[in-house]
Amino acid sequence: MAIKGMKLVTGEEIFGQTEKTPEGRLKITNPVAIRLVPSSLQGGQPNMALFPFPQMAAESNNVLYIEPLHIVYEFVPYNEFISEYNN
Repeated sequence: MAIKGMKLVTGEEIFGQTEKTPEGRLKITNPVAIRLVPSSLQGGQPNMALFPFPQMAAESNNVLYIEPLHIVYEFVPYNEFISEYNN
């Protein structure tokens, strides 16, 4: 499995451990969403943070299946994101 990111047609950017299924769907294990978090300091730069995706899913449900037509593009996340994800 490779760790890949993707932007969905809904606008969310997510990533996780991905692999193609025999049906052609994308299986994403331990998916997380990438979000901007405002700085706690006035005038500070926003930070990027990782959140479980989808947020309301039970913890035991850590696998998503996405149809390729719902993906705008795929990307390889920065090493910093991969390290944070693995922690």
